[in-house]
Amino acid sequence: MKDKTDLRVIKTKKNIRESFISLLHHKNFNDITVQNILDTALINRTTFYKYYKDKYDLAEQLSAEFMILSKTYLDERFNSITDNDLIIIAKKIYTHLLEQKSFVLALWKIETETVHIRRDFGALLKEQCKIYLLKSRNDMIADYHSLLYSSVILTTIEWLFDHEGVAVDEIIQELKKVFVPILS
Repeated sequence: MKDKTDLRVIKTKKNIRESFISLLHHKNFNDITVQNILDTALINRTTFYKYYKDKYDLAEQLSAEFMILSKTYLDERFNSITDNDLIIIAKKIYTHLLEQKSFVLALWKIETETVHIRRDFGALLKEQCKIYLLKSRNDMIADYHSLLYSSVILTTIEWLFDHEGVAVDEIIQELKKVFVPILS
């Protein structure tokens, strides 16, 4: 039984993914071919197909990983008990997203039948918030507030991406003014 993945496999998959992300910054997903990925990653076709069925499989795997990590962060966020916990977790989430800006923006450009990460992320934000709110509100108001929450959080993330250097703490304090009355 193999306990760890071979370092070469890790490096190869990382190279393929980074090449794909780089291509997404320059081309529409539909215009990217496996050959483009091969040329950018400097690998052969056999190597690519060893890990991915096609570019859609690559996009789906990246999407799934992003959504799993997002759900983990959101579970932590909605399980926070105090305002201080919430601020610490929110800062951790926004800082992570800012560190992954290039990756996130590239993934958000993918729109297929099975992969639409920006929309799916917004839906996850709404769903997690609604679950939290349903503990103390009726269905209609929880749905409304969770829609507001997801819209504002997505807008905030995009705004932060466009305004590098803005203090995340300052934005979190502004969000707190808006959402503490709703989420408490």
